[in-house]
Amino acid sequence: MCSASTSTSCSRTSLLLAFLVFSFHAATAVGAQESRISLRASNDATINARIRTVASCMLVIDNDDSISRRFILEAILPDGWRALSARSEVSLAAGSSDLHLVSFVVPMGALAGEYTPRYRLVDAESLQIAAEYAFRVNVLPEYSIEFKILDKPEYVVAGDSYEIDCVLTNTSNEELLVKLVVDGGASYEYRFKGLTGVDETIVPVGAVSQFTIVVATEKTLARFTTHRVQVKAMLRNTDPSLPARTAPLASVSYAVDVLPRSLNSSEIFHTVPAFLQTTAEGRYGETPSGYLSETIGAKGSLDEYGEHLIDLTLKKRISYGADSLLFDPQDRYILKYHGSLGDLTLGDDGYAFSPLVGSGGLGRGGQFTVNLLPVRVGALYYSDIWSGEGGQGLGANADFTVPGSGGWDDYFYRVGFNVLSALDGSVSWGLSQRIKPFANVEGVADLALQNDSSGALSPAVYISTVGEVDAVNWSGRFIRAWPGFEGSFHDTQMLHSLIGLKLLDGSLALNAGFQFSERNLELDEALPSADRTVAGSLGIKTIIPGWETILGIGWETLHRIDRLATPTYDSWDNIFKLELQRAFKLIVASLGNRLEFGNDAVLDSSFFSHQNSLMLEYKSAKPWRYAATAKFGGRIDDGGNNSITSGLSLETVYSNQGTNFGGLFYNTNTFKPLGVTQILLGFTARLSRSFQNGHVLLALADLTLTDTTGVWTQGYTVSLAYRAPLDIPVSRKHDTVIVRGRVYDVTTGRAMSGVLIRLNGLVVVTCAKGEYIFYLPRTSSTYLQVDRGTVPTNMVTMVTMPLE
Repeated sequence: MCSASTSTSCSRTSLLLAFLVFSFHAATAVGAQESRISLRASNDATINARIRTVASCMLVIDNDDSISRRFILEAILPDGWRALSARSEVSLAAGSSDLHLVSFVVPMGALAGEYTPRYRLVDAESLQIAAEYAFRVNVLPEYSIEFKILDKPEYVVAGDSYEIDCVLTNTSNEELLVKLVVDGGASYEYRFKGLTGVDETIVPVGAVSQFTIVVATEKTLARFTTHRVQVKAMLRNTDPSLPARTAPLASVSYAVDVLPRSLNSSEIFHTVPAFLQTTAEGRYGETPSGYLSETIGAKGSLDEYGEHLIDLTLKKRISYGADSLLFDPQDRYILKYHGSLGDLTLGDDGYAFSPLVGSGGLGRGGQFTVNLLPVRVGALYYSDIWSGEGGQGLGANADFTVPGSGGWDDYFYRVGFNVLSALDGSVSWGLSQRIKPFANVEGVADLALQNDSSGALSPAVYISTVGEVDAVNWSGRFIRAWPGFEGSFHDTQMLHSLIGLKLLDGSLALNAGFQFSERNLELDEALPSADRTVAGSLGIKTIIPGWETILGIGWETLHRIDRLATPTYDSWDNIFKLELQRAFKLIVASLGNRLEFGNDAVLDSSFFSHQNSLMLEYKSAKPWRYAATAKFGGRIDDGGNNSITSGLSLETVYSNQGTNFGGLFYNTNTFKPLGVTQILLGFTARLSRSFQNGHVLLALADLTLTDTTGVWTQGYTVSLAYRAPLDIPVSRKHDTVIVRGRVYDVTTGRAMSGVLIRLNGLVVVTCAKGEYIFYLPRTSSTYLQVDRGTVPTNMVTMVTMPLE
């Protein structure tokens, strides 16, 4: 009860209590509404994302309230992250749910690790937070680094050390432990300055690490050389559970000229590179055989300007037993010369004026051409001593040339006439034309007419084109030689064409081909057959970006028919090829498949065959390489000649500093319905060694075991070859001057030896007489330097004088 004096106060108190009760109920109601709104992800798994990519997630919004609600969906992301839709409105009916896809961009600067980007629902009317959800995003590490060389010397004296200034910049999103590997030859010593370890360093994110490579050269270097070095920045895993990374993050290469401390006097002469090679091979089995050959070769320019080129090969071969290399003559020599005045060929070669007029094979003789711009004349003679037929030829030619932009050899148009007598009564006349309208486009049109000893005339035609323009390349050839024509082509006609197309910067290559040929044009029944062949092919080869995968698919079809009245064959063949190569982290896998099927209408037979192979190559760190290949195939035909073949080969190769050693084990098995018909086991070892003086040693040993009738037979092959380079001085260098001098003690007048002298970058040490001599290109000025560390204070040098 309230008194009159307090009635006003009681009214105010009642109103305040009523307001507080109403506010409490309102707040309770709002809280009840918020608790009935939920925001969650359809999949609660952690999102793995990479930098510079878009990550997405499906959000589920539930409205369990009894009234419709309207919300604003907001993204709260880490610094630098960007939502593809920062704000969006969502309207939900009572008791309904909605799916909402949200996406955000992980920026380039995001460090590796776990992040919690959040999304929240804000009530559109009260602007209060109704629900909130946080993702778990794991930003994967991206390993990348920039590797640059800041400074290096152009040359260094043998025995001295030089320094390479380098810089590493961590452009990845994680701190890196980088190991540096130098590949530049075992005869050099390498060490690092400025690293946190002996050969490794820690590079924080975005940091720049500068260091120096110190290289010690070999003091006993005998000749000028170029030291080529590759430095690799490898990622060093601190977690032993992770696989080792074999590919470098980055690498740089450089070259430094290493100058010997003394120069040979032959530097004043121009030399032609030559070589001597001795090869011996022996094969031991049921019929032992082998050979010993000596080869002398030289190829280069007779002058220092490259205007007179020669190519010389002299080969002597001695064989014993059943030597299978019958195609290689026992004695062979050839000398070729090319110069601005003409060309000369002597010895064993294929002598011809054009594809139609010539020896049609290997002959011994000579051919020369004299250039009398714009006319060129020449002649040839050859004798066939290899085939046993004893053919000979004597002829002459003349042509007229319209030079192109590149001179005589780079012609625009050339037309020529030639005549060749076989010295048996037959004579061939030829008209030859060449045109090269563009750098990579060329066309040829040759016509020939030949008469035999009876005076009958027989023609021949040869037309070809080859070219490449932008992404398109092609080649085509048409030939027809009538039956009476004797030469490289006889009694035949053929048409060959091939076109290719390269797309997507060369990563996709398409090609198509067609071939048509006929022999025995007059259907002479006295000949064994009158063949007609029609063939076509289609192919595609592509490199799949980002997958390190090469895919090739090909199809070929071939129809051969005998056009005589009583044919001996009429066959169709179809071949499908599939090649697939995929590079994984440690393995390169190559898959090959070949399917072939066909039939012969004359023999009333058909066949089907397949060949499959799988090759795995292990990408181990140098110097080792490992590979394994498995093969499986089979054939089925109507004649019952069915078979299955299988094979396995294992190979390992060691390569390091000019030494290559490889071992190969291989096995092939053939099965037929009656059982195993052949087993072949083999092992091959190869060795090649390159020495610092340029000499090369090659060795091979092969062992085979073959079982065909239940009895094993053995076969051995051993070969050895040694190649030695030789520089032959042929002329005095006109642009080389000789600089001589002497160093002596000014007090005693004694000559001083062992003084290091530098002249225009070249280095020499004075001899016992105190003399030094340089051979250097003629220049307007010379720069003479004396190594002060080798010269006492009372020692002076005489004035040098250039001498010819």
